[in-house]
Amino acid sequence: MKKLLRAHVFHTPRNPFATDRALRSFWDGGVAIEDGRIAATGSFATLRRRYPSGEVTDLRPGILLPGLVDAHVHYPQVRGMGAMGLRLTEWLERHILPMETRMSDPEWASEVAQEFFRALLRNGTTCCLAFGAHFQES
Repeated sequence: MKKLLRAHVFHTPRNPFATDRALRSFWDGGVAIEDGRIAATGSFATLRRRYPSGEVTDLRPGILLPGLVDAHVHYPQVRGMGAMGLRLTEWLERHILPMETRMSDPEWASEVAQEFFRALLRNGTTCCLAFGAHFQES
């Protein structure tokens, strides 16, 4: 079954580091999904002609973006992200280091890891370089 998502679509079909104007934008855009994979992107009108029987999900006025990449994130610290307003050493000693110590418990580590990856996906991050804890269990 083919699906069409309709929204304002931004994507980079070409390498943005090697090509000028690699970003494409379609105000009334579409993403065609076939067998769970992106089959095509472009203007919604063009995709509707190409996939006339596709089931349409209208996400307007939403925006569709490619998956985001986070190049530096610490999974053991996910529950301490809101503890701001402190100097770095105080924040580490009060919040982060006690959390990281709990990573020696496999059940805790698993629960935090699941929460961490769900939060990434919920916010559009599909790729990351994640730093872990110093415990094999984690």
